[in-house]
Amino acid sequence: RADPASPAAGHGAVGLRRLLLANAAFSALTGLFATIDAGPVADGLGIAQTWLVRATGVGLLGFAIVLLVLSRQSPDLVRRAAPLISVADFGWVLGTVVAVGFGWLSDSGSLAMGLVAVVVLAFGVGQLRLARSRAAS
Repeated sequence: RADPASPAAGHGAVGLRRLLLANAAFSALTGLFATIDAGPVADGLGIAQTWLVRATGVGLLGFAIVLLVLSRQSPDLVRRAAPLISVADFGWVLGTVVAVGFGWLSDSGSLAMGLVAVVVLAFGVGQLRLARSRAAS
């Protein structure tokens, strides 16, 4: 197993850091959009509660900040925290499945949230794979 402080461990964490930064950028963009344009977003999703869309947007912005801060930490900490970030991503996916399954969204809202969930799922799975590959080396 590689020493987390070694240059090799730092180099191996680059892919995981980049994925966390991509997740942060995606979360920030969607969060900003939901926060600034909560009314139109709520309408497009078929949700009457604009406050819920805005609150979700603010939460996504906070999540993006956490990811940015995490991406600048030691390779070992990044590797150990990545599964927790993936759990949050999988929670988003599960919430989307529930919202779509119970018909809480319009058809266009279900499609939009489904597409977002696919991206978020890819982040979650990718983070887990990269964290595990770093743990094994």
